[in-house]
Amino acid sequence: MLSGEEEAGLAALGVVSFEPGATGIAGDMGGGSLELAALKNGATAQSISLQIGPLSIMQKVGDNRKDARKLIEKELDRVDFFTKKSYRTLYAVGGAWRAIGRIHMNLRRYPLSILHHYEMSVDQAFEICDLVSQQSQRSLETIPGIPRRRIDTLPFAAMALKSVLRRMDAANVVVSAGGVREGILYRDLSKKERIEDPLFAACRFYAQRLSPDPYFGAAAAAVIMPLFETFSTNEQRLANAACQLIDIGAYFHPDLRGRQALDAALSAPFVGVSHQDRVWIALALYCRHEGRSNSLSYGQVISLLKWEDQQNAMQLGLAMRFVAAFAPKACALLDGCALERDGARVVFRAPADREELIGEAPRKRLEALAASFEAEAVEIYET
Repeated sequence: MLSGEEEAGLAALGVVSFEPGATGIAGDMGGGSLELAALKNGATAQSISLQIGPLSIMQKVGDNRKDARKLIEKELDRVDFFTKKSYRTLYAVGGAWRAIGRIHMNLRRYPLSILHHYEMSVDQAFEICDLVSQQSQRSLETIPGIPRRRIDTLPFAAMALKSVLRRMDAANVVVSAGGVREGILYRDLSKKERIEDPLFAACRFYAQRLSPDPYFGAAAAAVIMPLFETFSTNEQRLANAACQLIDIGAYFHPDLRGRQALDAALSAPFVGVSHQDRVWIALALYCRHEGRSNSLSYGQVISLLKWEDQQNAMQLGLAMRFVAAFAPKACALLDGCALERDGARVVFRAPADREELIGEAPRKRLEALAASFEAEAVEIYET
């Protein structure tokens, strides 16, 4: 048995395990209670348990929405960390709040079906909360994405969600798949394990199972990353993650490798990434196999990325495509090699004894990479 404060703390750790360095408020809406915990840079600052879970509200006020609002506001008066106004993100945990996120996702026909890290602006959250809290049971049954077992409780969960967002002066809501169970697991990790980037850990896991040589990705990254030194810190992180997955399509039919790699990145249970980050990696992996192909039928998913981000992901994919052709599955042959940007040139540097490896296919891929930068492809072999 857990006390309310313990449950709040564990739910917050569950959020942190999926959102490293999270700053905001973790809210775990259960049937009987709502646990709130303030997070700053991945550490729990304060926590509280409130008796305003939907079932508790219904037991006290029945179906009286007016009295339910009064009860919610009275309980929220106890939360002193709302007044600091420094927590602008609510990490929504618990079946009822996740269901509200799923409803919003379905109503807007969102192109990616992953619920974890689904984001809503505060205005979007207010709109969906008003829709859910004001509907009759019969009306709720017609809305796609609502689990039938939650129809009775969702209006009260939506009322509580809107009140919390207003009290904390939130800017956005992020749905989190992390909760108490994940918090227990995270609590029991060593300090070394806790600070490891969960995205890189997941990429290594998939590379070890789907790649002929799980170490080829790291060797490829050492060659590729000098070309992208202007990437932001997050883009460099995503680029390194994508490189780890460079050959996860290797065991599929050649005509399907791009699609399989893209699907794997879109559907893998990655954490520590936004939906845009996930799509960025997926697009890079697609281009690694397909080049600058216009045959991609995932346009709606790709549209989650800004045009500049699409270009950056495509260029990384083309760099991986070249390296994979130059030294397929051969880490040792990449030692001493590097891709660099030199003004209007994309330069490939390699030891002189590797010049024979640059056949027709690798050279065409190097030229395609340079063309994506509107630059000239140059090869330099050094003794």
